[in-house]
Amino acid sequence: MKIIKNTSHYNTKKLKSMFCFIHNQLAKHEGKLSWWSDLNIKIQHRQHCRSGRAFLKKTYRKDWDMFLSLSTEIDVEDIAQLFAHELMHNYGYKHHQFNRFPLTKKQVTQVQTKFTLENLTEENV
Repeated sequence: MKIIKNTSHYNTKKLKSMFCFIHNQLAKHEGKLSWWSDLNIKIQHRQHCRSGRAFLKKTYRKDWDMFLSLSTEIDVEDIAQLFAHELMHNYGYKHHQFNRFPLTKKQVTQVQTKFTLENLTEENV
């Protein structure tokens, strides 16, 4: 997995670490995403809220397979659930096939224990 562009105020390396952690959580049930090593993620800054878009196995691919828009008004749980939601689309699921927020409370707590907003917003090095 690569973050190919990041214009948000979140640290690219920290986001990558968090996304890998979340993928490992979901892989316990879904299995490893077969094209995880080729997954390209583009992240942009957004004024309010958050949104995302993802496709199955480069079906509509331009230069990215997942696109996330992140604002400063969200928390670690929002980022984690958004990434997990879009990752479920990369697995091939449609909205009616999974929970809107795919991570369990236990999984969210594990993410929040490992990652904080202060940690995620440290300057890119």
